[in-house]
Amino acid sequence: MGKLILHIGPHKTGTSYIQRMMVENHALLSPHMQIIHKSDPVYYALVLACIRMAKNEHDTSDLISDLATAMAQTITQDIALASHEDILGPLPSNYRYNPLYGMSAQFLAIIQSGVRDAGHDIQFVFYVRRFNDWLHSLYRYRFRDQPDRPFAPQQYKRRKNLPDNWLTLRAQLEQALGADNITFINYETDRATGRFGTALFKTCGLSNANLDTLNWIAPVNVSQPKTVDPDHW
Repeated sequence: MGKLILHIGPHKTGTSYIQRMMVENHALLSPHMQIIHKSDPVYYALVLACIRMAKNEHDTSDLISDLATAMAQTITQDIALASHEDILGPLPSNYRYNPLYGMSAQFLAIIQSGVRDAGHDIQFVFYVRRFNDWLHSLYRYRFRDQPDRPFAPQQYKRRKNLPDNWLTLRAQLEQALGADNITFINYETDRATGRFGTALFKTCGLSNANLDTLNWIAPVNVSQPKTVDPDHW
């Protein structure tokens, strides 16, 4: 039985960086784990099915289950790693009916069941960033064409029906998936190591010696200048 490590984001918590690390270090990571890239057709279809369900476009429950099982059936190593922030649903505040990954617990549970139907285990990984910092990054990304646009967090949260923290979402995910089946990683702590993604790769079983062999690339897809400031990285 293999184990799928599914890194589910959320958006604006270094997901693009981790996915680029998976691409740039494929040859170095592959001896230790199976890498499932965003471009994998079945995985891509699974993510789209989750987005459609999150947007209330269609009940894709059966499709999500079938695709999760099909993806899991391709696992040939003890550990497989996949990463995609959109598997939680659309970018929050883009859609009024999905303010903070409103249906994610439902379809992640379907994915969990589908992977287990294929005879494999699954562990979800969620990076927790300080909420107001995350909100600010989300805001800057959404209005990246307006860099001087003032940010008023309380007004933005109220207008977009966003909460004040991650607590409710965390509780929903733990209840739906089982607390032992989802790992919450502190974004700030992992970033402070100077090698962001370390905690995720260690969850996949990599040792410090393995990590030392990786090509640690520069930050990517950032929305705030301080993110690429060496004093903050």
